[in-house]
Amino acid sequence: MDTFHAALMKHLPAILVAYVRVVADPRGHVRPDVRREMLPGLWALCDTLTAGGRVQSRGREGEALGEAFGLGDGPGSEAERDVWADMWSGWAAKRYTGQG
Repeated sequence: MDTFHAALMKHLPAILVAYVRVVADPRGHVRPDVRREMLPGLWALCDTLTAGGRVQSRGREGEALGEAFGLGDGPGSEAERDVWADMWSGWAAKRYTGQG
């Protein structure tokens, strides 16, 4: 792994949690078409996190990974968990169909 990827790796969970918070926030609005356009990039981050078995995505799809970075803390916690689970479920489905 090169220096760039090693440096970025430690920030990937926080980046994913930040995305989830923006999408789950009822005061904000991320249009569905924008979310769809972002999916390939998000899934690439998920691929990087799980490559070589570094992170397990079992259970409520990667939930433990997000909890260490504050996923589900505070108001809107259930919405955050739902968006997180949807993101990982979409990633898993893409992996098994070879799309993405």
